Amino acid sequence: MAAHSLKSDSDMSINHKKPSELLPAPVLPVAYGDNVFLEDVIAGARVDIELNRNVYPGTQVTLEYKVGNTPNRLVIPLQEGRASFLIPACAFINSLWVGGMQMRYWVDDPFHKSEVLDLGVSMRC
Repeated sequence: MAAHSLKSDSDMSINHKKPSELLPAPVLPVAYGDNVFLEDVIAGARVDIELNRNVYPGTQVTLEYKVGNTPNRLVIPLQEGRASFLIPACAFINSLWVGGMQMRYWVDDPFHKSEVLDLGVSMRC
């Protein structure tokens, strides 16, 4: 699992050694470190992406999240270098039984290197 640094409860990013080769990690505002509590994602969860390089407005960004071996992809255009996705609550519920979820995204093509976010899902009780 990749090392995480928690700047605040609402800013989760992954440290990496070669930032020029990788896109920044997705940000999940409801996460605590690399964990999400099911109670916080009952209505789904927003995932934010902010690029550190210039791209044309409207360029497509794809977010892929995997629950077990099942990949799901969401595609939206960038607006001012940012994109926000909504992952449905059922994905988090299903990830309880398979040991968590993985997220990654890409701009333009799936072979572009991006950081994989390994996310644990648990309940507070």
